[in-house]
Amino acid sequence: MHFLRYHAVVFVVAAHLAFMPLSIAGVVLNIANSTVQEGSGGFVDVFIRSDGTDFLSDFSFDFRIEALNGGVRQLRFTSPQSDQQLNRANYVFAGGSIKRDGDALFGISPSSVGSVGTSFSGYLHDSFIGNDSVAPFANSSTGVLLDSQEKLLVRLDLTLALGLLSPRAGDQFRVSLASSPVTAFLDPNLSPLSFTSNVGIVQITAVPEPSSLSLFLVVAIFGTARFVFGAKNAQTQSIGKRMS
Repeated sequence: MHFLRYHAVVFVVAAHLAFMPLSIAGVVLNIANSTVQEGSGGFVDVFIRSDGTDFLSDFSFDFRIEALNGGVRQLRFTSPQSDQQLNRANYVFAGGSIKRDGDALFGISPSSVGSVGTSFSGYLHDSFIGNDSVAPFANSSTGVLLDSQEKLLVRLDLTLALGLLSPRAGDQFRVSLASSPVTAFLDPNLSPLSFTSNVGIVQITAVPEPSSLSLFLVVAIFGTARFVFGAKNAQTQSIGKRMS
């Protein structure tokens, strides 16, 4: 079972998708909306839950980014990804992850969740393909329970293109899960679970203007100085009255 899971899972997934019906119950992915400031990076969190009760043992995904309204400026997946989710308590395989912990029994070393590439659209770094499996001694026979409570599936790191392709305030991008042969969610028997997913929207926001920030600092400093001066003046008057 472990040999299939870690060394030939792509072929097993393909066979199931071609010849077997999907399960009635399934998993639901929630791609969160996000904001990214001009000139900086950001991230989008993707959560997973079940519309009933399911057990998840393996998953693979194919996420894409594209500009809304036919825009030419580009928001991209950071390459390589940081895989921040692997060390978070709410990660779906927090109790044991092949990508994070490896598998000494089969000589599998810890490795990155996936790789960033370019999809058929030619949009640079617009595709992130990855996968993970539950560790062999962490619920390997039963998988991880999924219910109505969301768990973190992946944190997608984002970066802005440079130069003329750099996004501007007001630009919007959508992050979606591609229904490609790569995308699959498997139970402990390596049977595919049905899945649904929303589309996450990333909004590019403007950097606060330095003039506004400077004005705020000046007002704050003036207010503080006025308060201190007033306090000292009141103290001086009080001492003067006592002396008289």
